[in-house]
Amino acid sequence: MNHSFSYKSLILLLTFCAALGLTSFVSAQSGTAELGVFESYKVAPGSVIQIPVAIRNVKDLYAVDFTLKYDPALLQVVDADLNIDGIQSSLGDFLDPGLLLYNLADNTAGTIRFVMSQYNPSEAKSGKGNILIISFKGLAEGESPLEISSVTLSTREGVSIPCNGYNSTLSINATAPTQASTMVVVQPTGLIVVHTLTPTLTATITPLPSATPTPGITIVDNEPTKEITRLDEDHDNSGYFLVENWWILLILLVIVISIILYLFVIRKYLNKKKGEN
Repeated sequence: MNHSFSYKSLILLLTFCAALGLTSFVSAQSGTAELGVFESYKVAPGSVIQIPVAIRNVKDLYAVDFTLKYDPALLQVVDADLNIDGIQSSLGDFLDPGLLLYNLADNTAGTIRFVMSQYNPSEAKSGKGNILIISFKGLAEGESPLEISSVTLSTREGVSIPCNGYNSTLSINATAPTQASTMVVVQPTGLIVVHTLTPTLTATITPLPSATPTPGITIVDNEPTKEITRLDEDHDNSGYFLVENWWILLILLVIVISIILYLFVIRKYLNKKKGEN
């Protein structure tokens, strides 16, 4: 009877481990990404400072769309690329230069809009890093908010990634030290700029079929873009699903083993009772 009890204990232990593994997996997946300016900065009037818009705690990021607001009476965005119309910011080093729908600062309204998706053969990115590097010039003393008013993230498959905006401030003060330009910015090799009036990042992301990014900057005039349609839907995602969801197979395996052990214990117990009779 003690031998039978040990088998039952083993079954309970395996079931508990399976439940614990599932709980841990759900907990790991519940983390929410954050995008914004994670530190407070200071700049003197007339000086320029680089401010990173960063991402952290993200998994499988492929496309990003956000708007940042600032006080245009206190700050002005300095154009990073005179070859493109409008006032641009520099790309960070987290995402590969891809299909750029929007990178425009409005120094009258005090807004910065950025929309970009990677394309083949770029891989999705996880972890943390800088998405955009903004060069702000201080105009007058005061404190400007750096507010993420909207943000949308997406995976390569077009699945929305939960994300919270993180706000900060930039103080303009005559006593602020001068900042050296040390932020890592990416040269836009392979960047494709699409002129669009009202870009919207939808739940379907378009990795372009090109196997190799085109050197330099390609500017494409286009009508307002409302959706990027995926072009490689003909490939089989079943292998990808099994790899990403290995924990399901593990739990099923534990359940099968538990059932086999349980049946073995019951059979042995019945044989023992039969022998006693």
